[in-house]
Amino acid sequence: MPDTLLTHIKKLITLLKLIYSSKSLSITDIVNETGFNRSQVYTLLEVLEKLGLIKRERIRTVPPRTIVTLTDKGSNFMKCIEQSNDIDTLLPK
Repeated sequence: MPDTLLTHIKKLITLLKLIYSSKSLSITDIVNETGFNRSQVYTLLEVLEKLGLIKRERIRTVPPRTIVTLTDKGSNFMKCIEQSNDIDTLLPK
């Protein structure tokens, strides 16, 4: 069953919070930390990247890795969230 909009937003926020607290993560780290499947993670990261909140950098190692970090816009967004009420209290259950 497809995610509802609210579920999708919560997953986006989960990723942002994780990246914000870790500074940078690989795709594998994100999959392991969230329990989301790889396809979900790529879809969510694409949305966050289009919004200008994250950037992905391909690292040429064996095997190749992609590192995800917040942009300045993403960091500022998370600082605003941190200063306001906890995001979880802003979203309906």
